[in-house]
Amino acid sequence: MNNHLHFAASLHRLYNLTLRDFGRANGLSQTEMDVLLFLHNNPDCNTARDMVHLRGLAKSNVSTALDSLRTRGLVESRPEENNRRVNRLFLLPAAAPLIEGLSRRQTQFFHALQQGLTPVQQAQADAYFAILQRNIDAELARLDESGPVTGKAGT
Repeated sequence: MNNHLHFAASLHRLYNLTLRDFGRANGLSQTEMDVLLFLHNNPDCNTARDMVHLRGLAKSNVSTALDSLRTRGLVESRPEENNRRVNRLFLLPAAAPLIEGLSRRQTQFFHALQQGLTPVQQAQADAYFAILQRNIDAELARLDESGPVTGKAGT
């Protein structure tokens, strides 16, 4: 396995393990946690389609997670005023304690990633990833007529 592939797989595994115990304690699947965090972190990208497109989650998994979260009173959907075919998703007040706990674990994850980096190294890493993102956006625009993906990556 090459280093980049190992890095991506390890990063994904660490992220899931960082959230795992919280999910188990609160009866949440990984996809349910991903949906809650996505809606919290990206309030302007609040459709199931956004989650599938931007977060790379399977449509069937998002649908199942949303059904469960709606049943638990954590999320609601409302049709968009100008286009009733589009349903916007909103976190409900009951989700606040879960969001707080998930956000805390997400912060722990990012802190663990940055341990040992000096401020200069962090700035260099930020610059490096900005260049990679520009390159990715350019290639996506070239390969896919829909253009680059917008919004925050990850959750």
